[in-house]
Amino acid sequence: MAGELYDSGVRFGGSDLLVGVDIGGSAVKAAIVDTRTGVLRFTAEASLPLEGRERTSALVIAHIDALLSRLVHAAGSTRSAVRALGVGCPGIVRKGVVERAGNFPTWRQVDLVAELAA
Repeated sequence: MAGELYDSGVRFGGSDLLVGVDIGGSAVKAAIVDTRTGVLRFTAEASLPLEGRERTSALVIAHIDALLSRLVHAAGSTRSAVRALGVGCPGIVRKGVVERAGNFPTWRQVDLVAELAA
C-alpha cells in the first residue's frame, strides 16, 4: 500500500469519527474526521493497478478496508467509533450500487454498501 498518513497534531478522545473515501482511476484515497472538532486527522492513499481489468471490485474493497484499518489505528481508535463512511465513485451509482464505471470495466451491479458493510 502506497501513501502516507498525515497528522494534524490535534489530540482528543471519545469522539465519533467520519471517514470519506474517493475511488479514483489510479488510487483510492481516504480521510478521517473528528465530529466534535471537524478536524481532519489523517489521510491515506492506496495505488491501484494501471490495467482497468485488474481493478476488480474485490481489489478496491480490500484497499478501502486496509485504508480504513490504517486510519482508525492511526487515530488511536477502533472501527466502532466510525459513525459514517461516505464514498465517491465514478460511473453510474444508484442507491449504493455501481451499475457501471468507465474506469472499472469489470464493475457491473457492484453493491458497494453491502460489500463495505461485510
